[in-house]
Order: sequence, then structure tokens, then C-alpha cells
Amino acid sequence: MVNLLATKDPTDAQGDMRLREIEHRHSNLMQIVSGLLRSRERMADHDETREAFRYATDLLHAVSTLNRLSAKESGGSVSDHLNSLSKQWRAICDDRIAIILRCGNLGPLSQSEKVVVGLLAQELVFNAIKHAFPDGRRGDIKVFVSCQEDQTALLIVEDDGIGLAGGVREASMQRKESRGMGLLAHLTSVIKGTMIAEAPTSRGHRVSITWPLRAD
Repeated sequence: MVNLLATKDPTDAQGDMRLREIEHRHSNLMQIVSGLLRSRERMADHDETREAFRYATDLLHAVSTLNRLSAKESGGSVSDHLNSLSKQWRAICDDRIAIILRCGNLGPLSQSEKVVVGLLAQELVFNAIKHAFPDGRRGDIKVFVSCQEDQTALLIVEDDGIGLAGGVREASMQRKESRGMGLLAHLTSVIKGTMIAEAPTSRGHRVSITWPLRAD
């Protein structure tokens, strides 16, 4: 998706009007595609197929949301993006799940990097919301972003939910264990990063993603 609003001249009234029209058409197109995916989901004969269409719909909404945020916050930081996204995360959680967000200063990131980091955080948070707190369990989902001394950036998403079996495992960029892990692996490779998933205690789950920051 092309971030058209990031290139607009604020003094060009005609250009502003054209871009608003393009944004409106883009929104309509996303609604049409989303409707088609939901229709196919209802027609599917198997649970796995329905889940695949449901996943595609969720991903479409995530990309559309991040593209819209990129247009509105083209000069903002990754912290601005994540703060905007966290409002949506909290909106879909009930009072039993708390979202805790802490962002350090990563310096200037390209627009594509900010979108990728937002998608990574969104996917990890949604996974935790869906799977970490079954049967009405209460808990926290924490999102941390910081700059390390070796000039790498670090994104951590962790929860204190039911956890996963097994200890530390490095996520392979070639082996796609599931659709969700495959997407995370691909996005991590886009920013030349490394992803590690671990169960730090008998409860909970943590995913850490590091990637190199660009030299000024």
C-alpha cells in the first residue's frame, strides 16, 4: 500500500482534495475485500479453511490500520505509532487484560521500518489476547521498545498468561511453524532482525525481536 498522504503539499488545496478522495476509495476497497473474505469464510467446509480466511481478514485490517496511521503520522516516531495502536488494543480487551506500553527513543526510523515494527507488535499482542488468557483469566500484556548499547533496537512483547510448553527456542526464518509465526518471521527478516520466543517462568510467554539501527 502506498502512503500517499505522506507526500502531500499542505498548501495545495486541490492536491489535498484529491488525496482525500483517494483515501476514501482506498477505504471502500478495503471494505469490499474484507467482505469477500468473510463471505468465503462462511462458505468454507473445513475449520482450517475458515481459520485461514479469518486470519487473512485480521491481517488486512492490521495493514489498513497501519497504513492509515502512517499517513496521519508521517513525521511521528515509532512511539507515536505504538501509542495509537495501543488504544485499539485496549479497546478490544476487557478489564481483565491490561496493556502496558513503554517506549524508549530509537531515533529516526524510516516509514517502512515503523510500519513493520507496528505490524510485529500488533501480531504479537493479538496472539496474546486470543490465546494467553482463556476461561476468563486476568493478566497483563507488556510491550517494551528500547535502544541497546550496541546500536540495535529491541522489541519485547510478553504476557503472564498460560504460557507455552518448552523453554527458549530461536525462531527459524526458514521454518514456518504456523501462519502467525511465518508472518512474524517474514516481518523480522524485512528489518534484518532476530526473533527469540521463550517461556520465562511456569506461566507466561515472551517474544524478543532485535534489529540493527541505521547509522546517522
